[in-house]
Amino acid sequence: MRYFDRGGGRWEQPARVVISSCGAIESARLLLNSSNSLFPHGLGNRYDWVGRNLQGHTYTGALGVFDEILYDDLGPGASIAVSDYNHGNPGLRGGARCATNSYGCPTSSSACAIRCPALGQAYKDWMRHAYRRAIAVQGPTQEMPVFESRAALDPQVRDKFGIPVVRLSGPKHEETIAISTVQAHHADAWLKEAAP
Repeated sequence: MRYFDRGGGRWEQPARVVISSCGAIESARLLLNSSNSLFPHGLGNRYDWVGRNLQGHTYTGALGVFDEILYDDLGPGASIAVSDYNHGNPGLRGGARCATNSYGCPTSSSACAIRCPALGQAYKDWMRHAYRRAIAVQGPTQEMPVFESRAALDPQVRDKFGIPVVRLSGPKHEETIAISTVQAHHADAWLKEAAP
């Protein structure tokens, strides 16, 4: 096994067994970059499965702005979460979690594009007003795997050591999109129920 240390030094370590535990993306990158005469397409990739069926985190929901201040800037932002929609959704395979989401930076309130001015002083004033009054209700969808969704080696881009980096590509499964759409309706109903 050959590798680089933090200082850029190159090392070779004899080993009978090597465990790759770099996460879904970097493990695929390591295996795909480890081609040899026995594995010309990368270690363990004889059947083109390494890096396939990559699942991300599809977040859907709704964002609302209320008249009163909701956020006190103390402690974690998320305070309510339910798993009511994880299973048992009629006509759907899979589900999602619904929660009040953590607050981002002030520009996150500009996601309320219907009421948000496009630029200038009005945009700044909107962010000052809406940041602590905006609340997101959303959650991650349990994604369905898709063979074409993958981590593959970029044919042109390389890291500082000259090793190809990962390129992510592929579509979302139609069931993932369907679940996300239903989840957005749940989040919208939450916010409308909370409005005075």
